[in-house]
Amino acid sequence: MANPSNMTMTLGRLARDVRFVTNKDDSKTVFLTVMAQDNYKSKGEFQAQAISYRKYLRSDKQIAYYEKWGKKGNRVHIIGHVESVTFEKDGETEYRTDLVADDVDLSSLNAGRADAEASADDAEEIF
Repeated sequence: MANPSNMTMTLGRLARDVRFVTNKDDSKTVFLTVMAQDNYKSKGEFQAQAISYRKYLRSDKQIAYYEKWGKKGNRVHIIGHVESVTFEKDGETEYRTDLVADDVDLSSLNAGRADAEASADDAEEIF
């Protein structure tokens, strides 16, 4: 990530199991949807907001890590960046802004110390 002012950080829980998509070159992309508390109140309560990230996976070990730990309700900490995307759709130029995950740390919702350490060990070994 070249521009530190383009950095995002999100701490929350997965709103659903991670979703995998196979790219044209047979690589994989994982999509993570995170529920995170916002810094504003509405009707006297802090609000939660769904935030979607994508991450390109480089190896089968990474895919296995997300399959194991990427379950709804699991805690997640994501550091990423904002990316503008331009593409053609029905002959028209479309623009989209994506959040791209650069570093993802997953751990189990009800993880005891052993599970949390196993998740961290898996991540260190894979990434």
